Amino acid sequence: MPRPPSPEPEPLPDPSQAYETPEELAADEELSLEERIALLERWEADDAALVRAEGEGMGGGERPLLSRVSRLLALLREQLAADEGASSPPEAPASPLRGA
Repeated sequence: MPRPPSPEPEPLPDPSQAYETPEELAADEELSLEERIALLERWEADDAALVRAEGEGMGGGERPLLSRVSRLLALLREQLAADEGASSPPEAPASPLRGA
């Protein structure tokens, strides 16, 4: 019997519309760490585009939060790497006889 198709994952919201600040997004424990990283990556890309546009004389609108978003993204990526490292089995120690 064929399996029913998996439901499509819900698209992630526009982070700058769904959250007042990038810090609020980073602290949202209803989202997985991977989801928070994905949303901050989107926010970072959007803000980088705004900075480029301002550099081309198309300014206006809200001031981008690029440095804050980038800092939070780095912190969450470090946390993810630490979490993944903690769940990985330890590496076997090198043999003292190797190369002798």
